[in-house]
Amino acid sequence: FNVSSLQELMNKALPTDEMIAHAFDWSKYYYVRSRLQEVNITVRGGNDRSRYYFAAGHYYEQGTLRDNGLKRTSFRLNLDHDFNRMLSLKAGLNGVLDHETQPVVPPGLHEMPSWLSPYDVNGELRSSLNPIGIPDERRPNFLFERQFNSRRYQQHNLLGNIKLTLRPTDWLTISSSNAGNLMRGSGRFYADARSFMGKEYSLDNNGFLITSEGNSDYFITSNTLVLERRSGKHWLRFLVGQEYQQISSEKSGWDMQGINLAAGGYFSYLLPSLGTRELPLLPYYNTALTWEDFNGGRRKSRMFSLFGGLAYSYRNRYFISASLRNEASSEFGPRHRNAAFWSAGASWVINKEPFMQALKAVNLLKLKVNVGTSGSQIGDLALTKTVYGRNSILGFYPGDGYNGAPGVYPFQTGNPDLTWETTRTLNIGLDVGLLNRIAVSVDYYRKRSYDLIQEVPQSAAAGNLSPQFRNAG
Repeated sequence: FNVSSLQELMNKALPTDEMIAHAFDWSKYYYVRSRLQEVNITVRGGNDRSRYYFAAGHYYEQGTLRDNGLKRTSFRLNLDHDFNRMLSLKAGLNGVLDHETQPVVPPGLHEMPSWLSPYDVNGELRSSLNPIGIPDERRPNFLFERQFNSRRYQQHNLLGNIKLTLRPTDWLTISSSNAGNLMRGSGRFYADARSFMGKEYSLDNNGFLITSEGNSDYFITSNTLVLERRSGKHWLRFLVGQEYQQISSEKSGWDMQGINLAAGGYFSYLLPSLGTRELPLLPYYNTALTWEDFNGGRRKSRMFSLFGGLAYSYRNRYFISASLRNEASSEFGPRHRNAAFWSAGASWVINKEPFMQALKAVNLLKLKVNVGTSGSQIGDLALTKTVYGRNSILGFYPGDGYNGAPGVYPFQTGNPDLTWETTRTLNIGLDVGLLNRIAVSVDYYRKRSYDLIQEVPQSAAAGNLSPQFRNAG
């Protein structure tokens, strides 16, 4: 405030008697009575060889906040079938479809004093409000904005799995488990040119549209062969298997400016020169529609594993086990994708020894030791590749960049020599059970990690300011 005295400040900042006399209860317009609807149906049946289960549901919730709602449709189908005594099948399919609406203006009830009315003296909605009377400090009017603007999101998730099991003998089991997950999501935030947000928050004061899409596909297959045999005092289990998983994801976003609803026509194509598909996102458009930003990306990662394990026990008293696993991940460079990890363990159930039978109070006394290694990959950061990017300082807006010219810069320096992080663990423990009521466990645990992936700054003298990830730990 540009004032010369405290009284002048109070006259400008505090409400007048007329404003207080026409107080407005914002809570009645921000919040509504919540509604909840839910419908479910379940069907199941079968016979001695086949069994099925089906469930579907619809859920709708109107939140206590106006324009905040969720619609969800879901279903589940399970099938079990025994072809014969050796071959069986299990399959399942689940789906969830969500549609969500959100307020276009986050409700700041604490910012809206009761003397601040959303209506002017003529009873018309104000396009903007000034909560505390600061000059040029305007906020969107929640009631005015919701007439024109919208904010919607949707996500569809489909998960399926199928497992085949073959048991040619009572000691041999061969199985194949396969699962996939498809996720599709999109969002849409539209601010009309007639709204306060469409005028003040767009570059040309003519509204904007922001859309986003994200897709993710996941697939995994695991195939194992298990031999398990008991003979007298001996028990043996041998496992060998293979596993493959693939994750694909892509996302895209559009930030569009210059929307004019007063013009006729139908918005059918986004950037035809890029070959985009028909997306009827807007009811109208004009030939002066401007395009401000387009972004997106696509990634795919794969991992292949071979593994085996052996377990043996004698008299159900002495146990030993060992396993070996080889992992190959596309997240690493060609020379460092493969890594082998192992584990070994042994245990002794002391309370089953003859010399312990006189101690009836001790129902469990077990000594155990395990040692092994495990690996961790780098996730989905593409750290082995050099990635280039841009931002506003490189000239994508007038006056930016180097002499106003656009460009790109490396914001991540790739390292093709990255390899797996490795963790080695040792665990020695003792389990004690007393009177079938008291259980006590004492463990000594040691863990040490190698080749930790860490961000390492680069020398500015080399002309590269972007960091590089290395196995530095």
